[in-house]
Amino acid sequence: MSTALAYGTGVAPFWVARPGLVVEQNALQSSPFQLFRELVQNGFDAIDALRTGSGRVTVGMRPVLFDGQMMCKLAVIDTGAGFTRADLGRVTNGVTASGKTKTSGPRDRHGQGLKHTMVRTSPYGLVFKSWRNNRGHMAVLRYDPDTGEGGLMDLSGDGSGKTVISVPAADRPEEIGSHGTVVYVLGTAADDDTALPPDGSPHRPGWLVEELTKRYVTVPDGVELVVENLRPANPKKAFKRAPARNRVVGIGTELDLLADHRGDVALSDATAHYWVLPEKGAGSRKFSVGGHVGALFQDEVYGRKDKGRNGTTVLQSFGLVSSHNRVVIYIRPEDEHRYVPTVSRSTISEGSEELPWDRWSREFKQAMPDCLKELERAERRDWSGRVQQAINRIVERDPDLFRVPSTFQLTDVGRDRPLRRPPFSAQPAPNEPSDPGRNLQAQNTSERSVTGGQDPDQGGGGTILVSYYDGDGETHPSRRRKVLPTPKVHHTTEQDDPSLKGVAARYIPDAAVLQINDTYQGALDDIERLTERLGAESDLECERVREAYLETAEKTLLVVVMRNLSRLANKTEGFDAATFEERTSPAALSSIMDNHLWVDKHAAWSARTA
Repeated sequence: MSTALAYGTGVAPFWVARPGLVVEQNALQSSPFQLFRELVQNGFDAIDALRTGSGRVTVGMRPVLFDGQMMCKLAVIDTGAGFTRADLGRVTNGVTASGKTKTSGPRDRHGQGLKHTMVRTSPYGLVFKSWRNNRGHMAVLRYDPDTGEGGLMDLSGDGSGKTVISVPAADRPEEIGSHGTVVYVLGTAADDDTALPPDGSPHRPGWLVEELTKRYVTVPDGVELVVENLRPANPKKAFKRAPARNRVVGIGTELDLLADHRGDVALSDATAHYWVLPEKGAGSRKFSVGGHVGALFQDEVYGRKDKGRNGTTVLQSFGLVSSHNRVVIYIRPEDEHRYVPTVSRSTISEGSEELPWDRWSREFKQAMPDCLKELERAERRDWSGRVQQAINRIVERDPDLFRVPSTFQLTDVGRDRPLRRPPFSAQPAPNEPSDPGRNLQAQNTSERSVTGGQDPDQGGGGTILVSYYDGDGETHPSRRRKVLPTPKVHHTTEQDDPSLKGVAARYIPDAAVLQINDTYQGALDDIERLTERLGAESDLECERVREAYLETAEKTLLVVVMRNLSRLANKTEGFDAATFEERTSPAALSSIMDNHLWVDKHAAWSARTA
């Protein structure tokens, strides 16, 4: 007989064995600058709690007495509601506790950011002093990296465990009246200069102005955010003047003032806000602004992608291939409740799904405004002109730069398609002054190769004989090197030769044939990118770019094969048949095509001068 069991409705609450360890693990995901966002946001929330609609948050260097030492540390001061003794202890020591009165559940992550970020940026401590109704209280939050334990310090002086104590009115900053809070950032040690950027980057007086401006789209209505220029401590120099004070208004307001044009594009589930920056670059009052992209969530910028490989790639996916340096795009999702910020508040996500940048970029590109299309065309023309001028200057300084990087001049014998004369050549004129032993001229010859290549009539390519010229144009046969075969070049496609699928080229030593795959995906992508970059629009222009690319790629691959043939024929130390096979394998030749910088540069040069 079984016994019926009665269950209650209560549950045992979760508990954390080592909360400090959890906080430290989350801290590793946050930016070292995130702490200042958390402190400023707490000031905004405290002002909102007053229900007066106005207030000020001030950030600057202030003196503080701590642990028997007078220090000058960065401080964040707000004129908000302040805390009572009980509230100060609860908010500062609770991992998920917050002083914010408006909450929307776990999506806001209230109370988590401050504890996580202080572990990384200011483990030595945060000193809180808060006043409400002219009554002030103090608490100190610290973290010990050695033990992994953190929390409020015992400030009793007798070991009684009192973590919140009263403070006299004399400790109150001049910015605070009957209510408000100041938080001193102690940094990593007592002698840590918190006027310096926490990531170790070079000091700039307005670094915190820049960080907070880039973070907030706008500052809440009625709230003034003032950030002083932060000057490093200098015991040998006394500053006679007060530091400059900067009003931070948010990146959205700054862009409205700076941009030549702004507008919106409606997407399926979001709105894309865009700004077109001035032609010479946008100089904010305190820092420069360049093209970038980001997502907006609760009037803050998340997932910002600045200039650089990642940011540039995203902007170009929006159709801004050449004008990405002059356009800022912020995507604001329509339903913010679907998204959750990460613990580090670096980005937002829809559950486990990342932001749909690919879909947003496609929709934006399809609905791109006419003003951005015209900007893109103008930037393409301007870019092509700047590149042409730069190349001309380089060639004037170093005429050899765009010559084939080889001691061989490739011949046209044995080609299965005509080759247009490139604008760069490895052949110096015989009467051109040169240093003996340095200039080389390749001559066609009917001699058979010592490496086993065939004559042209026997299916192989022509051969090359490299001779040295002196200043008078005389050859020195005694300094001739071995005759090498010029491989026959055969262009094909993956449809015609399925064995070439996924590879750019293949060299067949027995037949002295270099097969080039004209449908190699990497080459097709590069041709498309180069066509966009050069602004080719007509069919004739596009075909010219394609021919220039394939011609340059062919020459590049031939040079690689010929170099390795030379090393094998001349029995270069450490170079044997196995090495030759490895360096001329399909994988090796494909990697050369994938590393398109050299090919791309010369193809662009050839296409423009054709």
